Amino acid sequence: MPSIKTSYRDRTQEFLSVAERLKKSLSSASNAASPSSGSSTKSDATRSAVAIQSEFNKRASMIGYGIHQSSQKLAKLAKRELLPSLFVINNLYDFDD
Repeated sequence: MPSIKTSYRDRTQEFLSVAERLKKSLSSASNAASPSSGSSTKSDATRSAVAIQSEFNKRASMIGYGIHQSSQKLAKLAKRELLPSLFVINNLYDFDD
């Protein structure tokens, strides 16, 4: 059976830095939108936190879905590549005899 080399790149740190930038971006946007008179209430802060978490969850979900789709496509490609090689192996060793 032919050996299959796979390569991957750990992008965990990239993901964490993007998540941190998004978090900072959303918090600065919510600070700019909130009144500067200091009259923001705890419920406003809670709503803002929920909105930030919701936006993060939406984007994370989209990323996860993209990863899932890529995985499915790679599985199909691997299957397509494996089948011809099995026919070649079958013909080389003539298992039908």
